[in-house]
Amino acid sequence: MQLDIIYALEPIFVAVIAYIFIGERLTAQGYIGAILVIAGIVLSQWLEYRNSKAAAQTSFSIPTSGIHEQH
Repeated sequence: MQLDIIYALEPIFVAVIAYIFIGERLTAQGYIGAILVIAGIVLSQWLEYRNSKAAAQTSFSIPTSGIHEQH
């Protein structure tokens, strides 16, 4: 999943590198797009965390301490 995050952040990395090396600046649309990309990543990671946490809470194991062998 981390590789997906790196690919999703690629446009933002490119914008930062373009700013550093050639002084290119983002327009308002560029900033809005960057915010949307980051918000989408945060939302998807939060949903994945929430779903994995819910799945861990609903999983159960068979209790063995209350079972007695009959002779």
